[in-house]
Amino acid sequence: MALPALDYELYQEYKIKSMPGKTWKIDLEKGRIKSEQIDGDEAILQAVKLILMTARGTSEIYSENYGTDELLRIDRSIFEIELQNNIIEAIKQDDRISGADGFVFSYPEKNKCLVSFNIIKEDGGTIESEEEMDVPY
Repeated sequence: MALPALDYELYQEYKIKSMPGKTWKIDLEKGRIKSEQIDGDEAILQAVKLILMTARGTSEIYSENYGTDELLRIDRSIFEIELQNNIIEAIKQDDRISGADGFVFSYPEKNKCLVSFNIIKEDGGTIESEEEMDVPY
């Protein structure tokens, strides 16, 4: 018995889109999962923090593409360009994020960089984010 032919015209009208829902809130200071769930912008900000805290290829629970690349000792101007590219590439692994822009860098401590940027959501909206990153020089 043969299978019925697939109507490719009908199939092409639909776009499969991943829509992550609620997730558990994580207390990053204590390293514990809380008993409350979050979604929307709060869940996206939490996902960005987790992505940026994870070194790419070192986690047993995430794929090889999850996280950020380690930046080597380089000049500050090159560091900022590489960090910006690294952040954009890393956070675009989340289906809800299409990119980032508006990067501003400050250095409150010798080995710390405070990075402010806008997360561009897949739906066109933006979320402001500020992350502290280690400086390799």
